[in-house]
Amino acid sequence: MSLEKLPDILDNSESKKVAEVLRVFLNSEKSPSSIWAVTAYFNLGGFATLNQGLNKPDSVRILIGKEQEREFILGERLRAELEIALNRKEVPSLIREFEEFLSQNKVEVRAYKKKFLRGKAYIIEGIPFIGSIGIVGSSNFTEA
Repeated sequence: MSLEKLPDILDNSESKKVAEVLRVFLNSEKSPSSIWAVTAYFNLGGFATLNQGLNKPDSVRILIGKEQEREFILGERLRAELEIALNRKEVPSLIREFEEFLSQNKVEVRAYKKKFLRGKAYIIEGIPFIGSIGIVGSSNFTEA
């Protein structure tokens, strides 16, 4: 997919996937200045889907819903997911990349604790000729 062929409506059907559109912008010739994500769920698979492009912006901000307070990032559910992932030979490098990604000063992860966060949104700023884009819908920051 290229910038010229981006669909106006993303429904996660073939060639209209949110992850594919995010990849186009994150991996473009001139990197965007920032990406903001609001999601109820975030997992290692979601990171793997976009990890190459996530290192390019100057700022990455992720707001995770109440069901996955910040402890999820470093806590029990992620540990269980990582233990399963360690049984796959190709995954340990991804775990290191995830750890390095989270430790960067430009990455900020926060938890919305007031109530369940249903909305999902992605905002990318600093796109040449466009400026900013927003994607709003029901796509969590997960592999699915």
